[in-house]
Amino acid sequence: MANARSHLFFVLGALFLSVEVCFAFSGIAAPLPASRARALRTGSATWRAQLREGANVAVVGASSRIGKFVADKLQREGRYNLKLIAGAPEARGGFSEQVRLYRGNMAQKDLGDGINLLEETGKIGVNGQSSGRIVPADDVLNDVAAVIIADSTTTFPNEEWLLGRAPSAVDARQVFNTMQCLGPQTEHVVFLSCMGAKRQLPLLPRLDANILFWILDRFGALSAKRQGEELVKEAAKRFGFTYSIVRPKLHCYETGWAGGLPPDAFEALQYEAVQLVPGDLIDGETSDQTAAEALVQCLTQPAARNRDFCVANTRGPSPSGPEAWDALFESLTEMEKQLADSLR
Repeated sequence: MANARSHLFFVLGALFLSVEVCFAFSGIAAPLPASRARALRTGSATWRAQLREGANVAVVGASSRIGKFVADKLQREGRYNLKLIAGAPEARGGFSEQVRLYRGNMAQKDLGDGINLLEETGKIGVNGQSSGRIVPADDVLNDVAAVIIADSTTTFPNEEWLLGRAPSAVDARQVFNTMQCLGPQTEHVVFLSCMGAKRQLPLLPRLDANILFWILDRFGALSAKRQGEELVKEAAKRFGFTYSIVRPKLHCYETGWAGGLPPDAFEALQYEAVQLVPGDLIDGETSDQTAAEALVQCLTQPAARNRDFCVANTRGPSPSGPEAWDALFESLTEMEKQLADSLR
């Protein structure tokens, strides 16, 4: 039974691969059209070293594996008014009054009427379930100062792909839809990508340092992340906000033997130090907590402005406090200079 199930998913994966190829040349990959009610901004955005206290910040994919850590950290900090967009139901009781929770699928196809989300009110309806109201996604994201797109899916086919969570939907169409909903107040966008997304992988495998990434991209997952990166950069250039692209390590599946190290293994192996490297040049393991921390740090780190980088854990203690993270991000600028000098 298990073998039959595995074979089924790989057959379905092959079908999804053909969809990914078609998607890469579809209209979604075309330049972003002007948003439905959004004025085109010109010039570059004014970068603030810190978003103002009480600014509206959205997290897209707040119920995802890494998105949960992002949402939890931002809520604990309490500096921003949060708008959490979650694909899966979340317990309203776990959030403070500063948090608005929306349920819906930002990766769905927009058939012309826009995308609607269900805003959880926290009130209990007559059926014993949490009640809410329908809100257009445009209205939810129109007034945010920053958005973190923290969603991800498996790189190999599984049941979720059949439910609309294939990489083409989660990492490309969802980004496209999100960019379309942002308003003129948006200053910064942070996108969760992955190691290997920027690399030019060969059509046929080679026994080199990129062989693992070649395997991870067999069903188009890394290509979809790369497409998401391009959509964010294009929107930033056109609409005048800044961006950060964060690349942790992703695996074939999110859990199990093909899902990378379990969360407690990083602490047990004393593998909690953090390495930030510009571009897409390294390989390494990344804990969900480290990936989430890097995403949140991008909201306030000037060195993260208009930059893409990899984040990985290394042997040693975790960064102790804001100063340690400041030093890590400041080192990105120096590393980029060294890389540029080495290529001359």
